[in-house]
Amino acid sequence: MAENSAFEKIHVDEREKSNFEGLLEQLNLPPSVVKFVMGNMRMIQVITAVVIVSVVSWALYDAHMEKKIENASWALAEALEETGEEKIAALTRVSSEFKGTNSALWAQINSAYTYAKQGKIEEAIALYRSVREENEKNTVLKPLVAYSLAQLFEKSSQYDKAMTEYEYLKSVDGFEGIGFLGAGRIYEIQKQKDKAIAVYEAYLGILTKPETRFQKALVEEKIVRLKAGT
Repeated sequence: MAENSAFEKIHVDEREKSNFEGLLEQLNLPPSVVKFVMGNMRMIQVITAVVIVSVVSWALYDAHMEKKIENASWALAEALEETGEEKIAALTRVSSEFKGTNSALWAQINSAYTYAKQGKIEEAIALYRSVREENEKNTVLKPLVAYSLAQLFEKSSQYDKAMTEYEYLKSVDGFEGIGFLGAGRIYEIQKQKDKAIAVYEAYLGILTKPETRFQKALVEEKIVRLKAGT
């Protein structure tokens, strides 16, 4: 014999139906609505059950995610206490076990930073690139990663790649100075004096606020030095 559903009443007393219909009428619902509800009681019960299950499932998921985020934060804090290769290994575990959390993201960034400090430039570059690809829409993170990559490319004499990052930073609000100065510095390293002067002069063009006067004086000094050939 088939089992009864947990959401299904085995027997409904006709008096209960009458009482329920009377309740609907007391709510001042139009007769057409009362008729629809009474005629589709089974469907309404099923929909109600589905809604209840969905709400409970979502609450359980939220609780699970909250616990995951908490565990990830503790794991990241512990990983940051390590040093050397142990630190890299611990950070890698955090980024692998807690994917989708901010702790996993910062574990990757800290791993890249640690590689850079150890002089493992290519490993750091690869990890920063991976972070950027995985967080392409993160407008806050993107310029920070670009700046880190620009420094690493410059340090490893990959000047064309460094220039690409600096050119991007020139267009980002708050990072313009880093972009212009970085691009000018690359041109200076490559002995392209005229291009360096042009970049610095373009930077001067946006230093119009009173609070930028010290930065403006620094850039003007660079231009004078380059033009003097010193």
